[in-house]
Amino acid sequence: MVDWRQIQARIRKARSAPDALVKMTDLFERTRDAMVAFELARLHEKAGASEDAVKCYTVAFERFRRIGWRKKAEEALVRLGAPVPAAPVETRPAESATPPSEAPAAPGPNIPAAVAAGEGESQLAFAHVIFAEAEPEIPSGAPRSERPARAEAPASPGAPEGKRGRRGRRGGRGRRRGKGAGGTAPPVGAAPPPAPRPREEASRPEPRREHAPPPEAEPGPISIEAALAGRAKAGDPALASRSAKLESQLRRLIAAPPHGTDEYDTAPAGPGVLLLSDSDLTTYYYIEACATLRVALRILVQGQRGRERGESIRGRLAEHLDISESKVAKYLQEHCAVRWLQLDEGAAHLAHFAVALLRPALNE
Repeated sequence: MVDWRQIQARIRKARSAPDALVKMTDLFERTRDAMVAFELARLHEKAGASEDAVKCYTVAFERFRRIGWRKKAEEALVRLGAPVPAAPVETRPAESATPPSEAPAAPGPNIPAAVAAGEGESQLAFAHVIFAEAEPEIPSGAPRSERPARAEAPASPGAPEGKRGRRGRRGGRGRRRGKGAGGTAPPVGAAPPPAPRPREEASRPEPRREHAPPPEAEPGPISIEAALAGRAKAGDPALASRSAKLESQLRRLIAAPPHGTDEYDTAPAGPGVLLLSDSDLTTYYYIEACATLRVALRILVQGQRGRERGESIRGRLAEHLDISESKVAKYLQEHCAVRWLQLDEGAAHLAHFAVALLRPALNE
């Protein structure tokens, strides 16, 4: 696929040809581009061939990626009374991908603990399943007060009231301590087991501290090099102001009023930067820093040889647009515009900066 800039140039060339319909049809068969199909549909519509225009508008609607151009093709189909095709398939997966993510979220609150553990939706539900399976295995023994307190089944009728108070541990420790001393005794006995764990954890970081000092002695020279590198990156403090100045000058050049290529007599007789582009300012062709803007524009229009490369700019433009050099003058008058910015100093710097950012076709 050729560059879209060349596509635009070839569309203009085919549109300005005497047999524009034949040229545009040939161009569409070679490129199969959506923009070419849209322009071909316009020509068919002007010629009165509604069926061919509907076919081309349909192809353009299906191939366009931007919504704006697709909307124009849709309006043209409605204007001709033709059915509008369905939207391209590229936009449909995004719509169908959202409902599956929302579907599993609905049954979340009603999932049983056993199913939730099997599906792995929550670690807390999995822990409740493990405790529920482990509690009935130890019904007898001394610690009966702990197991029945967690289960929701009622305790034996002979059990004291203090043990029933243990059911409140889920809400937090320390609740209902005043009812009986028997309920508070087990938590006190359960406290000693976790005591040795922090002692082991406290003893573990000691070997880590022994290994920590050696790497601290090495980063001495590395920190100095990092500081020097940081100073080198800072550079000249005037660097930011220079780049800001070049950027503002480039914006002034692009925002300058366009002039026709045959209006070289109106150009100032002073140094500056010259910018040649199409009339829509979508394609940049040539940028030059010249000593006299009027003379440089006259050389550009008359097709004289350049000083640096020794070849005509019109010849390079004809080669870029794939047209004959004799048609370049007409193309410059109808489809191109010239902008300039007069500068007494720094014209060459601005030209290099503009070439690096805009990347015109004839300066490469």
